[in-house]
Amino acid sequence: MPRRPDNRRSRHDWSALGALLKLAAQNVLRQRGRSATALIAIALGVASLIVAGGFIHDVYIQMGESIIHSQYGHLQIYRRGYVQHGTQHPTDYLIDDPDAVIQRIQALPGVAIVLPRLHFTGLANAGGGDWAIVGEGIEPKLENQLGTYVQLVSGRLLREDDSDAVIVGDGVANALRLSSGQPVTLSISTRAGALNSVDFQVVGIFRSYSKEFDQRSIRMPLKAARDLLATRAVNEIAVALTDTAATDATASLADASIGELGYEVRSWRDLADFYNKTVHLLEREFAFLEGVMLLMIVLSVANTINTAAFERLPEFGTMLALGDRRRDVFRLIMLECTILGLLGSLLGLGIGIALALALSALGIPMPPPPNTDLGYTALIRIVPGVIFGAVAVGVVAAMLAGVFPSLRIARTAPAEALRRAL
Repeated sequence: MPRRPDNRRSRHDWSALGALLKLAAQNVLRQRGRSATALIAIALGVASLIVAGGFIHDVYIQMGESIIHSQYGHLQIYRRGYVQHGTQHPTDYLIDDPDAVIQRIQALPGVAIVLPRLHFTGLANAGGGDWAIVGEGIEPKLENQLGTYVQLVSGRLLREDDSDAVIVGDGVANALRLSSGQPVTLSISTRAGALNSVDFQVVGIFRSYSKEFDQRSIRMPLKAARDLLATRAVNEIAVALTDTAATDATASLADASIGELGYEVRSWRDLADFYNKTVHLLEREFAFLEGVMLLMIVLSVANTINTAAFERLPEFGTMLALGDRRRDVFRLIMLECTILGLLGSLLGLGIGIALALALSALGIPMPPPPNTDLGYTALIRIVPGVIFGAVAVGVVAAMLAGVFPSLRIARTAPAEALRRAL
């Protein structure tokens, strides 16, 4: 006959653990001065991680949005092979029937704007000076909706009724000493290889997130670019979404819809190499900061816990003399450290969120990041992942700080511990 499981031992263990937990909470409250010192150290560390992590995530978000809304959009569609070779020979990788592609992409969920673009390379001439440029034929109305991060230095943006107007990056304007209202001559080779040279009027000078882009970029209405290159095709279709978080999912849907037609879909992250390197660098720096903060909390709290524990050595000796096991003493001290870690982390959580909200309300003026000319106002984002990580650092640090004194006291002989009371 099978034996019925004996649950008395497990019930006893849980009861003993509950009693230890209650005693640990009482000891934390009883040692108010020591506990307050440990709580402050943990809380400041946790709050610092929340603020630093929120600031770094804001850098990710604002840099990403500036890239999306000044040049790339969320997705870009090309003839397969354009990314590897088309930048040098853009007319060799043209989308001859862009309307068919645009109709398919517009049918996807979450798509806000679909923008055809025609790229070309050539020379710009003004006042006797030549400058190599990368031109873009764009739909002015749609591009103005997407390009909310494009900053006008002077003049105006392109309009739908423009025919011989261009806007130039401030790097081009500086190189050719151009200002709004001045003429510029563009010389390019058509798709058939013929040389074409046309005069345009500069109606605006712009600045985007990228110095390199502004150094060579000239934009004109798509119709004018098609006439200049003698083609009805485009070589890029940019897509703006209603939600940046849906970029990867929409890219998969777009690839399934048009991939079989010989097109490739790239997200803005695939194209923004500088952004990816910046994010990788900041992630490593924040991971290092978490490690440093963990060590600082451990060192700050360890001294407090160690001093408090050895002051109570006779108390632990009494427990051992009355029959408590050494592991019970170890558990008690570790439970006290865990409670301190939890309370300190919760306090730090409140301080960190309050600081994040206050700093975000004020705004933090930031200089232009590397490779850009545009400054911005930084915020402190409240990021669940950062909050969880910061709280975990606070709790783990407090527990690590208690390991050494817990082991040392648990191994002390009862007689030696009681002698400290004399």
